[in-house]
Amino acid sequence: MSFQATRQLKHRWNWIKTVQLSGRWSLLILCVVTLCHCASLRNPQNILNDLGPRETRPLFWHVEGHEGTDLYIIGSIPLAPRKGWEYPAQVEAAFKQAQALVVEVDPNELSQPLLAQMIQVYGQLPPGQYLRNLLEPQTWSLLASELKESRLRVSAVNRMRPWLLSELLVLEQIRKSGYLAQGGAESYFIARAGQRSIVPLESIQMQMASLANLPLHTQQLALLDTLRRSQKVPSEMQELVNAWRAGDEKGLEQLTFQTLDHDEAFVPFFETMVFQRNNRMQAQLEVLLNAKQHSGESVFVSIDVAHLIGKRGICQGLRKKGYQVTQIHGDEWPSFLAAAAPVKESPLGIHP
Repeated sequence: MSFQATRQLKHRWNWIKTVQLSGRWSLLILCVVTLCHCASLRNPQNILNDLGPRETRPLFWHVEGHEGTDLYIIGSIPLAPRKGWEYPAQVEAAFKQAQALVVEVDPNELSQPLLAQMIQVYGQLPPGQYLRNLLEPQTWSLLASELKESRLRVSAVNRMRPWLLSELLVLEQIRKSGYLAQGGAESYFIARAGQRSIVPLESIQMQMASLANLPLHTQQLALLDTLRRSQKVPSEMQELVNAWRAGDEKGLEQLTFQTLDHDEAFVPFFETMVFQRNNRMQAQLEVLLNAKQHSGESVFVSIDVAHLIGKRGICQGLRKKGYQVTQIHGDEWPSFLAAAAPVKESPLGIHP
C-alpha cells in the first residue's frame, strides 16, 4: 500500500486516532470481552466505601519461580479516570523491586503509518464486500440507529470487518462515560519503567490477526451483542470498574464469563480471544519462572484481568503446573515482599 493510501486511510478514519496515538490495541480487547458479554452484578460497595475515588485494590499475585525469577502479577483493566488510578503500597513496592516489566503489548512497537496499514489489512473488508450486505437486516438497523449519535460515518463503517466496528463502538462508549481508554495499569507502569526491560507477550499484529481470523459469523454475533447492549454499557462499565477496584474476583468472573456459560454461540470468540491467548502467555511466563540465569530476581507483570481469572485463567494454569501462586490481599505484607527494599534499576534483558 502506498504512503498516499495510508494518509487517505488515516484521514478517512480520523475517529480512530485515539487508538493510533496510544498504539494500544490490546486495551480494547478486555472491554469487548467483558462489556459486550457481561451480566448485571451487585456492586461490592462495602469495600469501595473504604477507598478514595482513585484508590484501588486490584487482584494481585506472587508466583514463586522454580529455578528462575519470581513474578508479581497484577490484573489490569484498560480504563482509567483522567488523573489515573492509585495502587496499593504492596503493588508499588513489588514494582520498585522488579528488574523487568512484562506486558501484553509494547505500545511503541509500531509507528503510526505502520499501524494504519495493519488496520487496513486486518480491519477492512476485501474489495467489493460491504458490511451492509453481510449483516442481517436487524443488525444493520440497530447499527444505523447507533451511528446517529456516533462519530463513525456510514461510508467508513460499511467497509469494516465486524470485529473492528465492535471495538470502535466500545471505545466510543468508554469516551462517553468519562474514562480514558489508556492510563490503565499497563500504561501506568510502562511510563515508570525507567531502565527496566519491557517484555511484550504479544504483538499488535498478532492480536489483530486473531480478531480478523474469527469466523465471520462469530464477528457478526459479537457486533450484534455490542449493539443490543449499547444502552447498558455505561452501567456495565461501572460494574466492571467497581469489581476491579475492589478486587472482587468472583464478581469479575461472573461479569466476564456468564454469557459464555449461557450461550454456546460465543465459544469460538472466547476460545480465540481469551483461552488460547491464556495458554500462549502462560507458556512465556513459565520460561521466566524456570530461567536459571534470573534466579533470585523478580519481574512485574501486568495482564488484563480476564486472562488471569477463572478455571482456565493463567493463575489457575500455573497452579496446575505446580507453581506456588499466592494472592496478596488488602493490606497484607507477605514475607517475600520487602517493603523497604531498595530500588534496583539495572536493566535486565529477558526474551521469553
